[in-house]
Amino acid sequence: ISYKDGVLTINNKYEKPDKAEEGDDDFDEAGLAMAQQMMGDMRISLSLEFPGGIAETNAEHVAGNKVTMMDIDFGKLIKQQDKFKAFMKAQPESPAEAKELLKGVDGVKVETTEKLTIKLK
Repeated sequence: ISYKDGVLTINNKYEKPDKAEEGDDDFDEAGLAMAQQMMGDMRISLSLEFPGGIAETNAEHVAGNKVTMMDIDFGKLIKQQDKFKAFMKAQPESPAEAKELLKGVDGVKVETTEKLTIKLK
């Protein structure tokens, strides 16, 4: 992250975990039911808000003076079982891979721009 001349720059890099960190990625019906019960009401969101406003940005998810870096509604995601399984299993190595994986997935917004710039007012 850097800030210079009114422009915030965020290098949005993805790092794939080591094989030792990866968990069991197989979900049977019982596992999906348990995941839905545990995460059905869960939502994770990370946004940046700029009280003075945004003059220009290359961010994908902008609303007024707020840039959404990540917003995952697990209740909506779990209802899309095939996409949920793919989401839990995937380990994208780049913003482009993440964007392709998340295409058409309801309830998920993730900033995939590799070099995000936000020029402040």
